Amino acid sequence: MTVVFPPLPANAQAVTPAVIYPQTNSVTIEVLKPSDDAPLVPQTILNRPAPEGGSVTASITAIPAGAAKLRVKGWSGEDGEGNLVSRVAALTTILIGQKVTRSVVMDGYPTSLQLAATANPVLVDLNSDITPTPIAADGTSLQMGDFTYQWESSDNAIAAPAGEGAAVETAGELPEPPTQRFVGISRGSCTSTCRVQYAELEPVQVGTSADPPVVQQTMTLVVDPNVDTVTFNKSSMSLNSGQSDSAVATAWYKGVVVPNVNFSFQSSAPAVATVTKDTQTQCTVTGVKGGTATIRARQPYTSALATLAVTVPEGDLDVIISSVSGD
Repeated sequence: MTVVFPPLPANAQAVTPAVIYPQTNSVTIEVLKPSDDAPLVPQTILNRPAPEGGSVTASITAIPAGAAKLRVKGWSGEDGEGNLVSRVAALTTILIGQKVTRSVVMDGYPTSLQLAATANPVLVDLNSDITPTPIAADGTSLQMGDFTYQWESSDNAIAAPAGEGAAVETAGELPEPPTQRFVGISRGSCTSTCRVQYAELEPVQVGTSADPPVVQQTMTLVVDPNVDTVTFNKSSMSLNSGQSDSAVATAWYKGVVVPNVNFSFQSSAPAVATVTKDTQTQCTVTGVKGGTATIRARQPYTSALATLAVTVPEGDLDVIISSVSGD
């Protein structure tokens, strides 16, 4: 059994109980019965070899064959006010006679992440700020700690992180860390990944490696098209009662047509003129009775819309049939 101790913090007074785990000075190893957690052998205590850390190895013998539980506990003592400043308790099942490696993470080190985005989907040329929250093993959020974060996108051509040295160098005033800004580049979806680790110190490891565990979380970020203008292919219609005509809506962004936009159509006065949807972009307008109506075409991304003025003349269309008889 080998335990690797990380270095002590340079300024122990600056480390708070929530992130004090590197100050552990000793680790207790217990081998327990799986059924009732009763000890199978006397506990083993491994002490920190030096302030700069290092590894300590101990052999635990006379363990009965079969499955057993391995519990690792650690502490660093008390602070100036008598508060326990660090602890660790990990329980895992091992099989005696087989070589196993287990990582034991101190309190205050995140075991998972939660990600929250201000916008998802995000529009092209607009921003989504993603904030990570480190989560401890007991499910509580870690509000304190000197953590470092790494961000990446699976496709920077769709959405990319912004900031100095990032895929997008400038994106206006950036949010305060650890929040990371992503900029929508083009329509599609990609995976945003955040990785976190303690900035300077590593958790105690049981095994032969002192590398901290990789803690990361991914989020699927969708980028929708931006639309600043919507137009109809005609500005107005004049229809008699019962007469129909079609119109086509087009979405634009910065003077370029936005393809594959699914429009919805609505009449301001269905009693005057009705509208039915034919395709994603086309509708049919039918005159009902005299009056005026406005047909609106809306798209799902922005508030931009198009309007079409419809006029139905007053009165009915009379058909006069003349009958002439003769000998």
